[in-house]
Amino acid sequence: MPTLHRRLLAELEAGRSLLEERRHSNAAVHKARQHTKKARAILRLLRPSIGEARYQRDNIDLRDTNRLLCAARDTVVISQTLAAIGRRKPALLPAAMDLQQSWNRQRASDRKLRVGSNATRSARLRLERASARVRRNAGAREDPEALTAALRAQYRKARKAFRAALRARSDRAWHECRKQTKYLGFALKLMHHKPARLARAARQAHLLAALLGEDHDLALIAALVRSSGAEGSRRGAPLLAHLVRRRSRLQKRAAEVGAHAYRDKPDAFMAS
Repeated sequence: MPTLHRRLLAELEAGRSLLEERRHSNAAVHKARQHTKKARAILRLLRPSIGEARYQRDNIDLRDTNRLLCAARDTVVISQTLAAIGRRKPALLPAAMDLQQSWNRQRASDRKLRVGSNATRSARLRLERASARVRRNAGAREDPEALTAALRAQYRKARKAFRAALRARSDRAWHECRKQTKYLGFALKLMHHKPARLARAARQAHLLAALLGEDHDLALIAALVRSSGAEGSRRGAPLLAHLVRRRSRLQKRAAEVGAHAYRDKPDAFMAS
């Protein structure tokens, strides 16, 4: 089995195994989503080699797998982010604790915010189907020229998303930029015998994705503050003000990093 196909299978199997336990922790489900995202990044590199029909089928399966498990991701992120805010800003700890309790109550009463056994079973079956298809194509070839073309296409898509985020400055646009940058960063790491320039590009993509990842997590907390009705309260208002300031700094830094990471057009990026 070619190298990228082996890595794709490994990511699919790692995600599937995390969903096999009888009692799924939110952290395990969150990790399964991360493996699924890496599998989608590999699929994008293999797209020219495996054909459009198979790519679309597998990509839709993996996309829907992550959607099934999305609530667990939010639960983990909200808890971790609120705990981090409380550690870094002790004055905001009471507000963070109030918000955590509010989120726990909301999650307990809203079925859409819980990841049940049906969702994890369905996600596991999707990953099993994708793994079986990879095994059936064990003799597939990985054309180096096709991989280069796929990497160029992913860089173009990520660069376009960054430029769109700079124009819109919206949560949705920054989130899309983060997703495409994460796909690019992982794809760059997968390239064998990569020159130093691609290694540097991978580090830049990782930094940009990390900045936007924190921004996205803080956006979730800000939305929770507003939806809980604490926006104007004695405890909630300082927390929201902190979130707004921190997000502004993160987005400013992301714009600087992205301007450097995406300064070249796709052809120049691949040729430099």
